[in-house]
Amino acid sequence: MSDDISKQLAETKDFLKEEQKQRRQDIEVIAASCEADQRNILLISGAIWSWFATNTDKFYAEYKYIVLVPAGLTVLFFIRWVFNHYTIKNIARYTKKLETLFEVPDGYGWESYLSEGGSAADRSRDYRAIMTMFFFGVLLMANLLLAYLFWNSLLSNVKHLTSVHDG
Repeated sequence: MSDDISKQLAETKDFLKEEQKQRRQDIEVIAASCEADQRNILLISGAIWSWFATNTDKFYAEYKYIVLVPAGLTVLFFIRWVFNHYTIKNIARYTKKLETLFEVPDGYGWESYLSEGGSAADRSRDYRAIMTMFFFGVLLMANLLLAYLFWNSLLSNVKHLTSVHDG
């Protein structure tokens, strides 16, 4: 009977080791996805604004709200990043639990090390989160500023065109 228990414990440990490897891969995939999303929203916003700038003659006052599309997309990408960020945090908590289960000595095991303070250089993911929030904040402000400027330009063009036709 004790052979069955020891075999089951060995299989459980093997399973948990594979589980930890899989969670690490999940974090890598999610982090790569977050970086790709940042690049994509920057390219999408730039492409939309480029199109707006070169097609101003195709806009009419009733379509003025379309200039908010880049800001809206930025918000949606930010919401996606927030969910990914919390997913990574949940995986980190689970990984720390696995480290405790495997009786990793204090101060060892990446998640345990980080939760106990770690070194400033090792806490880079905290800085990465701050920089990502800064990135989305700046991009949102830039998109809103461009929307405001484009909107005013669009409305002044519409007023100018109506005064030309009326006069």
